[in-house]
Amino acid sequence: MTDDDPTSEFDLHDLRLAFAYHVVHQIVGADQTLDASELRFVKHRFPASKLQRAGFLDASGGLTTRYTRAAGEAVIELPTRLTRLEKLAVLDLLLDASLADGEFHPAEGRLLLHAARLLGLSTADVDAHLSTREGEVTDIELSTQEWER
Repeated sequence: MTDDDPTSEFDLHDLRLAFAYHVVHQIVGADQTLDASELRFVKHRFPASKLQRAGFLDASGGLTTRYTRAAGEAVIELPTRLTRLEKLAVLDLLLDASLADGEFHPAEGRLLLHAARLLGLSTADVDAHLSTREGEVTDIELSTQEWER
């Protein structure tokens, strides 16, 4: 039980961390190639010490059952417990992961859209937010219309 939800063994930070870590791993593996820039991104954004403090990594560096439970609970809890701005911050992290290697694969876009929907964001929310990032990114279409194909 936690202070912000007495029915959960996880606090909001743990749920957000587990969700983001899980989806980031799916995104960086979406193009079937894991390069050094993607590995650096994951290590920088999810240092082992942070994952260990949350109880998500064991002493040998393997994922724990606590992580698995938190990732599962996150899908249920985050849509109602995160604010819209917090959901968009998670989406930004996921978009950064998809761009870590300098390429944007269509499968990464589909995963971003799926994660946004799991968080309770509409396609319109996602499109509106992505339009604020268009100046940062070149050579890709930041539009969910392309990703839904």
